[in-house]
Amino acid sequence: LIVGCGTIGGGGLLETNETHARAANSEKRINLKACMDKDTIKLKKFSENFMCEPYSDFSLAIRDNYFDFISICTPDETHYSIVKKILKSSKPPKIIFLEKPACETLKEYEELMNLSKKKSVIILVNHSRRFNSKYKAIKELILSNQLGTIIRANAIYYGGWFHNGTHILDTLFFLLNDTVIWKKINQVIDKNKLHDPTIELNGYFSKSKTNVNIYGIDESFYQLSDFDLWFTNGRIRIEDFGNNIIIEKKIINSIGERVLAPFKFKSSLDGRTEMQVAMSLICDYLDNGNFEDLLSVSFDSIKPLMVSLDQGRELFKKKYENDT
Repeated sequence: LIVGCGTIGGGGLLETNETHARAANSEKRINLKACMDKDTIKLKKFSENFMCEPYSDFSLAIRDNYFDFISICTPDETHYSIVKKILKSSKPPKIIFLEKPACETLKEYEELMNLSKKKSVIILVNHSRRFNSKYKAIKELILSNQLGTIIRANAIYYGGWFHNGTHILDTLFFLLNDTVIWKKINQVIDKNKLHDPTIELNGYFSKSKTNVNIYGIDESFYQLSDFDLWFTNGRIRIEDFGNNIIIEKKIINSIGERVLAPFKFKSSLDGRTEMQVAMSLICDYLDNGNFEDLLSVSFDSIKPLMVSLDQGRELFKKKYENDT
């Protein structure tokens, strides 16, 4: 069952295997049985495109079917209530595959965590870079220590601290095997979106104590999702939503200066989209019960992320109250 027939679900203009529906259809082990949406026009078009049963009422979808897993592709503010309804239903699935951000508060997270354990339902969060072979290769390079140790991390994002900041923050956590503690909030972008503003923060990694800076841009200008990671012996830049990756390593030039030069490393790319990899791993688990490859996107694993997001929001609230 796919809940939410918009763009990421597969009902928009994105006709690639980056959506839940198209990636599901590319996986032979998956039978996309049903879809659900309150928008009857979207629902009808989606069900016809993907030849699945349309439902506007969740209780009817559960009554008529049993689902091994359910994808949640609805707006951020609905995730908590929908997942809670699924977990409390008479026939909960084995897996809930949830778009990020998983929920909007730490309190919601803890409630869903307790309920999922009580009902023995696995919740996976689509932090898509964790399914990306390029990012996995970068992580392996960092762990190999060929570039030395991290000395600074800079990142830029747009579109809300919880909505897209969660993506930036989780990618940092994934690549550097660390979490962040925030010291201060520097600026608030697009203050009109007080429910989920784009905020700029300064903090440090929990283990290395290395400085971390998160910058924001008002997406009315344009959208950016970039990383600039400095190491003692090199630098990694990830630009244009991961389409441009520049890796450099320190060398000593002919006049004795320490400079950066292009560094090439081998990475195995299998040609599948992040969503296709995710769908395949879910099927592997349902086939053989091997959960190891899904641990890093499990609901358990995102608690440090939720804590860090919550901490950033609390800093924003204090700054906003002081400013007003």
